[in-house]
Amino acid sequence: MKRIILIGILFSFTLSFSQNYVATYKVSFIERKDFLQKRKKSLLKENKDNIVFFNKIYKTTRPVKARLVFNNESSVYKVKKNMEVDEGKPFDPIYQRAGADRNYYSSSGKSFYKTSLNGKESYVIIKPKEWQLTPKTKTINGIKCGLLTYNLNKKSEIKIWYSLEHKVPYGPEKNFGLPGLAVRVFDRPVKFDLLSLKNTNEKIEIPQDITLKTLKEFKDDNNLNNFFKK
Repeated sequence: MKRIILIGILFSFTLSFSQNYVATYKVSFIERKDFLQKRKKSLLKENKDNIVFFNKIYKTTRPVKARLVFNNESSVYKVKKNMEVDEGKPFDPIYQRAGADRNYYSSSGKSFYKTSLNGKESYVIIKPKEWQLTPKTKTINGIKCGLLTYNLNKKSEIKIWYSLEHKVPYGPEKNFGLPGLAVRVFDRPVKFDLLSLKNTNEKIEIPQDITLKTLKEFKDDNNLNNFFKK
């Protein structure tokens, strides 16, 4: 398989150079029952209540929608807010994994996201991935697609079916630098499915005069190194 890193490269377009587009994605769990079953043993060792809590999350969580607005130069990705969090409802892992309240930007060869913590906004750089280009192809909802993969670790990888017809380097969440628009993304425990692709008059506003931080700098600034790893 061929490895590629594609950032800020202009492709030959089947889309109009001057037009803005919006791609709508549905984000849902992958193999819901199997994913839960694989975690029961580890959860049981810690606390039996964990299984009850985890089951409740999977039973009450519903797919969410996300929007990717783009043109040949820039893109903005965000999740539609349709979640209510209160004492009677468990936290929504699909909404969180889809991007939650973060905005993801790609412009001028740079990709980053905006996040807020304790009322403070930060802009975090997204490191480019070394995608592995495979020879596999298939048609998804009438769109001819190729397959890319990226190894997160020895047991997990991201799989992206990208359009061979729409030559833009964008995808949902942190997935940028693609040879074509992402049509279907498998990133456990969720998957992203392209529902629609339409013209839009919506403007693409990329934050200006900001300070970009690495993930390490963001964690150091907010004392998060021992709180989460991603």
